[in-house]
Order: sequence, then C-alpha cells, then structure tokens
Amino acid sequence: MARLQRQDTPVKPIVKRAKRGSADPLSWQINKTKMLRMKGQKYVSYKKEKNSERSRVERKPRQVGNRCNSKKCENSRSKRQCNLINEEERQHLFQRFWSDMDWKQRKTYVAAMVTKTQTKQKTTKKKIKKGNNVLLSLKSWGKVIASM
Repeated sequence: MARLQRQDTPVKPIVKRAKRGSADPLSWQINKTKMLRMKGQKYVSYKKEKNSERSRVERKPRQVGNRCNSKKCENSRSKRQCNLINEEERQHLFQRFWSDMDWKQRKTYVAAMVTKTQTKQKTTKKKIKKGNNVLLSLKSWGKVIASM
C-alpha cells in the first residue's frame, strides 16, 4: 500500500536492493569467450581500430585442414608416412586436441610428440651453426602413425 503525503500525491514505496551474492566468474562474458576459443568453437572478439574504437569480429570454429598433397610428402613416404592416417583418425585427433584439452594439456601433448635429435654436421661450409633437428610424431591409440 502506498502512503499518501497529501491526498493527491502518492509516496513511492522504498525498494530494497537484492543482496549481492558471490561472484560467478564462469558466467562472465569474457570468460565464456575464453572457453569457446579454447574449445575451438565459434566466438566473438573485438578488434581495436586506429581511432580507438572497438569493432566486433566473429571468429569461425576451428576445422580440420585439407590433407597434405605436397610433392615433398609424396617423395618421402618412408619418412613422413602422412598417408597412414585415415580421415577418421584425423578427425579423432583434431576433436581430442581442440575439444578435450585445455591450453596447458595441449602444450604438454605437443611437447610429448616432439623428439629433438642432434645434427650430424654441426656447422656448414659458411661457418653457420646448426641447431637441433626436431621430429614430430603423431600417436594414435598408443602407436606412432606418422613422423614429420
């Protein structure tokens, strides 16, 4: 019931603010965007323009790229073995990498797939020092299926 100050002017009722609960970071838009990006799904980001305005950019979901058809892969079948990975395994590896792992797990996964080896010849004729060789091996179901 509204009280009347005077007979014709009603007084507004006092509205109490709701108690503030604890913060829920998972419901914040910036964290939702981070999670969508990490999972490889479609998300919206913002790009800063030169005149210090922000423009909205919609990012597409991550997709498996086309199969490698380079001459280098075809000529080195014994070394690279790209043709041993069928389309189903490619999809499985992609889905497991982008949907099931967070950034830290991805970094560990890639580090586990890479093998560093010493170079056979330390310097070239021009006295340029060579670094280590890096061999990337893709593993599926516990076995090495391709090396690059």
